[in-house]
This record gives sequence, C-alpha cells and structure tokens, in this order.
Amino acid sequence: MGVKRVNLDPNFHPKKRGKAMQNDDWLSGLPDDVLIDILSSLSLREAARTSVLSSRWTNLWRHSSCLNFDGDELCNDERREYIDWVNSVLRSHKAPRLDEFRICFDLDESCRKAVTSWLEFAFARRVQRLELTLVEYDFAELFRRSTSKAPSFNYKSLKSLCLSYVNVSGEDIELFLHNCPFLEQLIVRDSYKMSKVEVCGSSLALKRLEIVDCYPIGTPVKISAPNLTSLKVKTLTALLLENVPMLVEFNLIRVRDGVNMQKLVHGLHCYISELEVLTLDLFSTYKEYELYNFPQMPKLKKLGIRFTMARGDKSLMRLTSYLRASPHLQEFEVTVIGATLSRKKREVENVITHSPHQHLKVLKFFEYFGRPSDFELVRYILMNCMALQKIVIDPCYEIGIGRRNARNYAKRQLKAVVPPHIQLLIL
Repeated sequence: MGVKRVNLDPNFHPKKRGKAMQNDDWLSGLPDDVLIDILSSLSLREAARTSVLSSRWTNLWRHSSCLNFDGDELCNDERREYIDWVNSVLRSHKAPRLDEFRICFDLDESCRKAVTSWLEFAFARRVQRLELTLVEYDFAELFRRSTSKAPSFNYKSLKSLCLSYVNVSGEDIELFLHNCPFLEQLIVRDSYKMSKVEVCGSSLALKRLEIVDCYPIGTPVKISAPNLTSLKVKTLTALLLENVPMLVEFNLIRVRDGVNMQKLVHGLHCYISELEVLTLDLFSTYKEYELYNFPQMPKLKKLGIRFTMARGDKSLMRLTSYLRASPHLQEFEVTVIGATLSRKKREVENVITHSPHQHLKVLKFFEYFGRPSDFELVRYILMNCMALQKIVIDPCYEIGIGRRNARNYAKRQLKAVVPPHIQLLIL
C-alpha cells in the first residue's frame, strides 16, 4: 500500500530525510509529508506539542489536514478561552486543504460571529468532513445565506456532514443535499426544528444517513436514495422507504408496544431480505408486548436488540423469532434494560429445543443480571446454536453491591451450563 500524499502549502518544501537520522532518530528521518500525515491523526494539542522536539518539527503540525477542536478539557463557562484557542490555531494554519474540521463545544447564537468565520475558513479550504456539536445553533441560516452569494464557499468538496445540537429543518436537509452533490454521510442529532423530512433524489451520492432525537417530526420521513447502504432513525411517526436497493444496515430505535413495524416502516418488506446488519430498540410497556413479525432475512449476519422492560421480568423467548428468521446470522447482541433489578424466581417458559441454528458464532449479552429471563435466553442459544464459539457477558450490577459481585454471580450461574469448547468471557 502506498503512502498517502498530503497537499502542502506551495511555499512549503518537504525534505526527503532529516538530519536526525544520523542520531538514529528514525521518526524524524521520515519525509515531511509522511510526518504531517502522522500528526493529522493526533489531537491538535498533541500535535502542537511536537513543535518542541526540534526546529524541524516547529511548523509541521501547522500543515495538518485534520483540525479537531474538541473542548472536553474546558468547562462550559470557558467559551472565551475556547474561541481564542480556535482563532489562534487557524491564524497559524498553513494547509491549503482540509480533510476534517470538527468543532465541539457549548457554543450558542451569541458566538455566531466566531463560528461563521470558522466555517468560512473550512469551506475556503474545501473541507471534506465537517462536524459541529454546539447548543441549538442555527447552522442552516449561514448555509442559506452563503449559497445565495457568489461561490466563495466550495460545498462540492463536502463528503460528510455531522450536526449535533444544531437546528435544521427538512427544508435545510434538502438544501444540503442539493448543494453538496458528493455528500456520502449525513448525520443529524438532537435538532429541535425538524419537520417534513424528504431525502430523495436519483443522483444522490448519500451512503449513510442518521436522524436521531430530532423533534418535532409529525409527518413521515421519506427516503429514496439509490446509493444508501446504512440508515439509522429514532423516534419517528413513520418511515417511507422507496428506492434504497443498496441498503444493508438498518438501525431503528425506540419501537413501542402497539406500533406495527410494517406500518412504521412502509416498504421495508421490499428490502429486508437484503439486510446484513439489523439493530432494533424495543420498548415494553405494562401490557404484554407482542413480537413484530419480520419476514425471512437470509443475508443477515449481525442482529442487535435492545429491549427495555417497563416492569417485572418479562420473558425474552419471543425475541428468538428474530433468530429463526435469520438462518445465516453469525452474531447476536442483546441488551436488556429492566426497570427493577430482581432475581425473583418464576416459572421458566418452555424452551424450544428443536430449532437448530447452524451459523451463529457469537452471543453478546449486555446488562446481564441473572434474572430467569436472562438465563433462559442463554440456555436457548446453547441448546440450539450448534456453531456457537463465544459468549460475552457484560453484567449489570446494583448500586452498593459492586461489579465484582455481579461478575461472580454471572460466572457461577453460567459456568455450569456453558460447555468447555465455548469461550465464556465476562467483562
């Protein structure tokens, strides 16, 4: 595999070898463009610290193609310090192009001038991946204004756009897609002005789409994207899938009792047979939950189910219908969230013993507490999955009891039933 070349400032002339090679400093002996590629994988603060190594390293980090301004080390009331830090880096930055530009801090509309100037900086350098995590910031207004001006911004370079706590509407999403013809990934989280979302277009390059925790979406979300391979949606009224022939990964979060899955995801039956990865978040209310009848999924390789119990210890055996609908499944990941933590004994439901599964190799059970429902699901897997190689258990523990006790309980409960040829890993 060849070394990735980095676009440098025309006035910056890479050296083939550093003098430090004479002192057995093999890292400094690498070409400058290789070192810059390495520095681009570090955080900005880490990359800047390399400037003290020698005079040769002083300016290398300024040519990094990835600018990740993660403000985790600062408190939310240190906005001025964060803004000064970003401005300082941008003033000294030399790279003519950006692969990645990330702003992550508690910035609201009062910081509009600073944020606007940063976005202008990024788009002027033809940024490919842009991520903003702010506080109810209206990024779309800037986008709308800039697209109406002369082409001072180059949106056509953008391949990935991730917006968290940034308010956008369905109309804004359509505008993004129209002005970013090469956009392959669009992620929108925690937007509070979302409505009438339509992601449609025969020429869309979009491959990955996430719409999570966006409100209020009172109308169905319509998706028609021929190149879409991965879709993640949460808390929707309805989802209309029309032209998604490449879809292989589907993540549907927060499905409540009484919701008809086929009605929620209209058109899913046309594509579900092609899915390779399926993740569902199911929620059980006080009434007995009903299983959502999925058709056969012959290509499914990985299934993840997060099941939340409203109360008590509901049996998990109904979830095994998903396994029987996935004959070539290789990995099953289940997470059980209980409103109460209790190992109160109850009558264990009859386990279906004549439903062999020939391909399941890995079971991952998160929040395992050792309830009868937990244990009977593991027992079902052991009795029916002939190719099982590994069981991973992440125990759930009560406050005051401790993780060690939870691990010991899971070990005692499962070690007696898991045969020695199957690896049992308790985290």
